[in-house]
Amino acid sequence: MAPEYRYMGEVSRKVDIFSLGILILEIVTGQDNSTKVDFIDHVCEHCMEGPQIKFMYPSLEPELHDQVELCIKIGLECVQTDRKKRPTAGDIIRKLEEGTKLGPTPSRENITTEIGKPQMFSFELLNDITESFSPGRLRGTGGFGYVYEGIPHGNEGAMAVKRLKEKIGISPKQFENEVHNLSRIEHRNIVRLIGYCDEIREILSHGKNKNDPPIREHIQERLLCYEYMPKGSLDKIIYDNLDWHTRYKIIEGICHGLHCLHEGQQDIQIAHLDLKPANILLDSDMVPKLADFGMSRLFSLEQVYILASKPMGTIGYIAPEYLDHKKVSTKADIYSFGIVVLEIVTRKQCPRSYADINAQHFIHHLRQNLTKDNYVKSMYPALEADCLQQVKLCIEIGLNCVEKEPTKRPTAREIISMFNQKKDSSRSGVSNCIVNVIEAWLSRLPWHPWPLTLLRQT
Repeated sequence: MAPEYRYMGEVSRKVDIFSLGILILEIVTGQDNSTKVDFIDHVCEHCMEGPQIKFMYPSLEPELHDQVELCIKIGLECVQTDRKKRPTAGDIIRKLEEGTKLGPTPSRENITTEIGKPQMFSFELLNDITESFSPGRLRGTGGFGYVYEGIPHGNEGAMAVKRLKEKIGISPKQFENEVHNLSRIEHRNIVRLIGYCDEIREILSHGKNKNDPPIREHIQERLLCYEYMPKGSLDKIIYDNLDWHTRYKIIEGICHGLHCLHEGQQDIQIAHLDLKPANILLDSDMVPKLADFGMSRLFSLEQVYILASKPMGTIGYIAPEYLDHKKVSTKADIYSFGIVVLEIVTRKQCPRSYADINAQHFIHHLRQNLTKDNYVKSMYPALEADCLQQVKLCIEIGLNCVEKEPTKRPTAREIISMFNQKKDSSRSGVSNCIVNVIEAWLSRLPWHPWPLTLLRQT
């Protein structure tokens, strides 16, 4: 228990960070905090040296000792008496992700994919790996451009190359937003930006008449290169017979991606502002990843909302306060998420009109029907009782997210908490936020830490 909470009753997020630090130290050292009065001092004195780490993990490869040491350092930073000196959850996640990288990223001929540093590619290179943007490599089309599969030479891994339309594509500002905002994020549920191209290409075109001399033209080429998502976008499958287990996993994943945008950055909030099934991509394991950040906005942690010059996005998914009053906040994303959840659950697409009237009728109809047990059972007649409870939970979440008043909508963190309570109602005493961070960390470690029995009650 954090000292400021124990002795003065002061409550803040940093209280959870202190508890997280104790849990990390217990996981790494295999020792129980309750058995030692001076547990933290004991860790400082006996667990930081190389020989001690080797003693704790005798079969661990030497190059992974640094990871153990990193985890101990993070744990000790979390348990500092001065709460202002403790890191945020976002800080911890970034450090852990850095520590779990196993050696350099696999090389590609002329292409590097260092996380957090998207590369600037030449148009010539991207033209080459897409076979001159051949129709056989075309994997998708959208309002802003075309997506091709690019295969670098000497490497089996593919990447998605999005070639933006010159005349009706995104603006230079939107292009800059996409590159800048994606480059600062690494998360399982957010598509990874590998690189980009922004160059002016000179071409020769024929005149109107046969004997006219060729005309020199300058073409602005803007391309974005992402990790390749073999299953395509969510809008291609959610209105079909996709099983409930996959639908539920997709809903959870989208929410985790939003949480990373809204609360996972150290000094800012990011609002996506164009969340819809077409902008949610699926990998080979059906893990959803948020994509298309051209309309995203950054604002400080202190700002509740900002005013936009005009609303942008897709009618049907735009929050009322953004559409009508140009107010931008993370709660606008939550509204869009609610629409997506309701579409995933019902297999029905939200109607769209420029007045947004059809979307409101869609929501009103669902409020009247989705809370009825018979209606839910008719949608999924073969589901067992436990899974039907999941359906009802998602309906509840979706309807809460599309409340007209932004303050009545839950945050992504609160939604994740609802999912976690459903998964394991026996969890108590430890905040869901802490458990999420630990479980995400444990799943990425190549070495196996000591078992932690405190995470679940027995």
